[in-house]
Amino acid sequence: MPGFYPIAPLFQRPRHQLRALSVQTRWEVTRRHPSYLLYWRNINPSIIDLNLSESEVSALAEMLSAFRESCLSAIGVSGPLPDPKLNFAEIEGDLAKSAWLSGAVHPITMRGLASLLVSALPKDALAQVGYWMVTAGCEDEQGKLPKKSEALQAIKKLDFECLDGYLDEPFVWINSAVSAKQIEADLSSLVKQWKSDAGLTDKRNHSAKHPEYLEVWDLREGWHAGSYAPEKEHLIKDIAKLKQKSVQTIETQYESAFELITGHPFSADNWFTVMAPIKFNRFVRGQGVATANRRLNPQLKRDVPDSVLQPSSSDLSIIGQAAFTEYQGGSEEQLVLKIRRLLLEGKSDTEIHKLLEFDKDKSIDAIKCIRDRINEKLFK
Repeated sequence: MPGFYPIAPLFQRPRHQLRALSVQTRWEVTRRHPSYLLYWRNINPSIIDLNLSESEVSALAEMLSAFRESCLSAIGVSGPLPDPKLNFAEIEGDLAKSAWLSGAVHPITMRGLASLLVSALPKDALAQVGYWMVTAGCEDEQGKLPKKSEALQAIKKLDFECLDGYLDEPFVWINSAVSAKQIEADLSSLVKQWKSDAGLTDKRNHSAKHPEYLEVWDLREGWHAGSYAPEKEHLIKDIAKLKQKSVQTIETQYESAFELITGHPFSADNWFTVMAPIKFNRFVRGQGVATANRRLNPQLKRDVPDSVLQPSSSDLSIIGQAAFTEYQGGSEEQLVLKIRRLLLEGKSDTEIHKLLEFDKDKSIDAIKCIRDRINEKLFK
């Protein structure tokens, strides 16, 4: 069975990044993120012939589900998961409100509160609070104190200092009996303190430019109808001609789009780490499937042989529709990153093919595609 490991930093959004964006931009950048494209649908282990018992399949499904939730949580996603092909205007009603419509000031859901408690409380305190929450959910007994009242009283008496502390989040209780002016003044002071504690500063608002940044990204990466289509990709120089702007301007807008989508500054290394698995899988999927945790942390060794993870379905949905693969014999490095390194060392396509001992001629197409990418200054 594959193990699950902490998500690599580049696949985690910085804590405040997503909520600093407008509501619509939040959805637009999230649906373009590789982790969302891989994991917005449930992972179904039944498509793979693992020769496992029913209980083992159930356990695997639970592990995969937990890993999926971790990957989505790392990019700030929870709640309903819309199809990435949907535009913002097509996300309607409660789906939009619960998943995306949380702006600078917003109410927190009960699920959000429960999640904060689970994250913030130490295990011993959490166990006691959890016990009384379970008790509160039990049926009342005639002639005895209602279970909710019993639980409330018990929680008040729990001897844990942490329960009298505050969440490391900007949540406050507002006294609605005082004037709105006083509330605003107090909140303004608190916000300044929160920003200082978090190391945040007020930045210029570039939200009006975000659609233009994403348009450049879509042209370069071939984003279309909820997926990345290689046949729709354009070179930076061609986008500059199309939009009648300088190459430098298009490069800057593209870099800004990358940071909007991932939460991290653009660099060639960052791009190849985050985007390469989903962009180049079409070339190498037949040479042994790598596990999803390997994709997120390239220093981890494989937990199971390729033959076990080879899916019976061609869509590879057990580890996301775009899981990438390893070359014959395996390595601690991701395939695409190693090809890139060899290309930068000046190796020819044929030399790389031999060095990596590919067992399929289609690997030449993968090498050529990566070479075409690094021929652009941005990706060297």
